[in-house]
Amino acid sequence: MERLTEKQRHILQQKLCDMKRRCYNPEEKFYKDYGGRGIKVCDEWMDKKEGHSNFQKWAVENGWEEGRSIDRIDVNGNYESNNCRWATPEEQANNRRNNNYVTINGVTKTTSEWARQIGISQNAFTGRINSGWTGEELLKPKFKPLKMSKAEMAKEIRAWRNAEEQGLLVRLPCKVGTEVYYILGIPNKTPCTIDKCVFELSDIDKIGESLFLTREEAEKKLEEMKNDKA
Repeated sequence: MERLTEKQRHILQQKLCDMKRRCYNPEEKFYKDYGGRGIKVCDEWMDKKEGHSNFQKWAVENGWEEGRSIDRIDVNGNYESNNCRWATPEEQANNRRNNNYVTINGVTKTTSEWARQIGISQNAFTGRINSGWTGEELLKPKFKPLKMSKAEMAKEIRAWRNAEEQGLLVRLPCKVGTEVYYILGIPNKTPCTIDKCVFELSDIDKIGESLFLTREEAEKKLEEMKNDKA
């Protein structure tokens, strides 16, 4: 297997942790779209001792490179070697379960493809459809706001400085990339374990709810969940 750098091992570890959280943590935001639908991670990648190395070996042998995301070929299937591939953001967007096809001037593309063509998000393009836009109206270019003047920029900087002085800026519970803990499984329904992942900026609202700074905090939360469901 190709030798991975520390950064690359970290990235792949996070991708596997994210998969586990989506499939086995009911407190995870997207659990309903994965574990809630019965989507699982294969035993080979879930193995406590060899899971991470098995996943890294598969990733390298199957074309992983930075910037690509793991994509299930069958969106209703599990995360397993014969149903997964490494895809660009564009390829993954085209394979989403909620993707729809739209025909404009005789040309049919997915909503994500049309959105990418005109430089807006898929949600924004879908919003146009839901608002009653049709045909070429859907292809109007994205509005580009005017650049800030130096005076406006200086005013913005002062506002940030004032916010910092007033204690209004968010203080992170830990550094981005710090190892944190989460609960795998559903208390009183399936076996539960405590697993590790790394903290990302988008996780800030999950600390204390579905992510924990220490194993002890995660174990305490698991006991509370068991008692609540007893």
